[in-house]
Amino acid sequence: MQIFTVIAAALAILAPASAYAQFSGFHGQATLANAVSGRTTVKVNNIDWACDGVACSAVSDRSPGLDGFMRECRKVVAAVGPLTGYSSQGRIMSPGNLVACNQASKEDGRVAQK
Repeated sequence: MQIFTVIAAALAILAPASAYAQFSGFHGQATLANAVSGRTTVKVNNIDWACDGVACSAVSDRSPGLDGFMRECRKVVAAVGPLTGYSSQGRIMSPGNLVACNQASKEDGRVAQK
């Protein structure tokens, strides 16, 4: 019986690690408050974000660095302008944090002018 407990514990520890390994690199999505005309590409942390209309997305086989979720959002806002939605690595920014992200970038004077 103890061997089954040990095996179950080992699987419980290894399962999240293997799930995380599936998402190495970076993937993110943003929804713009103001649509861009035509397809636009901007670099944020050396990762190309492609925007068309109000939808932006980025996929890279490398990670953009050690920035936290809010800092990532602020850098995207600085590059493309205010957002109405933001997600990366499977995390979705709450409406309240999204307001804070847009406001912080605006206060830093880094919001892209349209």
